[in-house]
Parts: sequence; structure tokens; C-alpha cells
Amino acid sequence: MVSALRTMSRALKRDPSDIPAHPGFIRENLKGFSPAMLKRSEGRWRNTKSLVNAALKHVGLTTDPGSYREPLAPPWAALLAKLDNKKRFGLLRLAQYCTQKGISPSGIDNGVLDEFHAYLKATLMERSPRDLHRLACKTWNKATESVPEWPQRSVNVPDYTNR
Repeated sequence: MVSALRTMSRALKRDPSDIPAHPGFIRENLKGFSPAMLKRSEGRWRNTKSLVNAALKHVGLTTDPGSYREPLAPPWAALLAKLDNKKRFGLLRLAQYCTQKGISPSGIDNGVLDEFHAYLKATLMERSPRDLHRLACKTWNKATESVPEWPQRSVNVPDYTNR
């Protein structure tokens, strides 16, 4: 883990003591970075990021939960089962977040999705929180149109276009 933290500090071009232990900070500052810049392979760079995540978890910081997921709450599992794979993928992370927070599908509104976006920004080091948030909003609205059992409440789809 120490070696991975040193490698990450070289990638960020900062002293390790100057890097906030925050996945969002690391993600934003790695934009435009390529492992080749440090003469590392893609595989070695994946290992480095994994070990940095492990170090953050080790000290009690929230990070993206990784590939293991707790089972979904029954109402979420039942609703997601009615979706095709593409729509299910678009809502899976939201369903996992809501299961963790005890929010039922009928409780989804713009406020919950704003909290979900804040959670993604605080925990993701790799994926774009904005893209996942927008995907969840769009997919939720598509599900309200195509699945009769879906809670009939639309949400606002954010426009992150930089004009």
C-alpha cells in the first residue's frame, strides 16, 4: 500500500503529505493522466489504484464498495427484475445506494438523487459521478414510462453541458 501511495503521489505530481485522502480529489486530479506517463502498464496502474482504495478503506474513509454488493432490498430487487439488462445496469448503483440508506423505490425524488450524486462524488475514484447520476435519472424516467408497476414519479435529468 505504501508503494501504491508513493506511485499515486508521483502521478499527481505532489508530495504525499499534500494530497487529501479523498477519492473525489484524486479522481479530479488524475484527469488526463495515463499510466505510460510513469512508465507503468495498465495492469500495474489498476493494482496501484486498488491498493490506494484499500489504504483509504483501511483508515476508515468511504470509497466505492467495489465489486461485492449487499443484496438489494426486496422492493428494489422486484422492480429491477422487470427491466432489461441495459436499464437494470443504469439503476443498479442507485438501487444499492437506496438499499443501504433504507429508501424504497416509492421514496425516490430529486432530493434523493441529489444525495446520490453527492455520495458518488465523495466515493468514486474511477468513474464519473456526473455520468452515473445522469444515467440513473434518465433510466429512472424511462422505467416510469415502460414498466406499469414502477413508481410514477419523474425526476429531473441534469444537464452537465459546459456551454
